[in-house]
Amino acid sequence: MAGAFDTFIANYDYAVEYTDQAVILHLPSRLDLDDDFDGDLADWATFQKCFNPGADPRPAVCPADADADFDHDGDVDWDDAALFSSEQLLGSR
Repeated sequence: MAGAFDTFIANYDYAVEYTDQAVILHLPSRLDLDDDFDGDLADWATFQKCFNPGADPRPAVCPADADADFDHDGDVDWDDAALFSSEQLLGSR
């Protein structure tokens, strides 16, 4: 993001971009697993590392801070994959 903004202030919940023409509030996507305020291919790659339908424990390659259980049912399965896909198709940002 360097050079793209005049001023960029970010925290866990939001980011504010100040330019000479606008002030833009960026809210994180529910699909955002790498804290860059979008749900993109990098997040899909993280999701794939966490994908483990019906099995415990969490895969060792799944980052500890990745909350890929989008439906909050205790696993990262096909239902979560469907949620990721449907929100991505609808343009979640």
